[in-house]
Amino acid sequence: MKQGKSLRTGLLSAALVLLAPVSDAANASELTTIRVIEPPRQYRSGPPVHGTVTVTYEPSMTRIKTELCPSFRLSVGYLLGCVNIQTGRGCAITLWSGLHRAPTLRNAVEQHERAHCRGWSADHAGGITRIHNVGRGFFAGAIEPQAPEAQ
Repeated sequence: MKQGKSLRTGLLSAALVLLAPVSDAANASELTTIRVIEPPRQYRSGPPVHGTVTVTYEPSMTRIKTELCPSFRLSVGYLLGCVNIQTGRGCAITLWSGLHRAPTLRNAVEQHERAHCRGWSADHAGGITRIHNVGRGFFAGAIEPQAPEAQ
């Protein structure tokens, strides 16, 4: 099998996206509730099916979106975490470091990503949406202002 084909078929990516009515840095401080899709019971515990799991924290949501989770396309919302799965080699979870300020939310996001490592599909079949409340200003500074694109 060619290297390129192996990489395309062996690398899966899933992400937890916070879809919100705000889409820029100026409005991020207004957001106070977050929807998290919780996995079905069968994916909430147990060993990963894709090898070793590593969890890293990243302070920049922009970097998560553009560099660490490049296969995930997002036009609106915030990317709180993602998982890159290399079949047979492991599961690399990246979480936004700001989640440390809300432990219950951080646990829900990490559980969501770990469920993907246990085989939960990226279409979130059987998931249950739960609302998490965060204080006003929780996302302030989380989204770096975007430079205008070259024309």
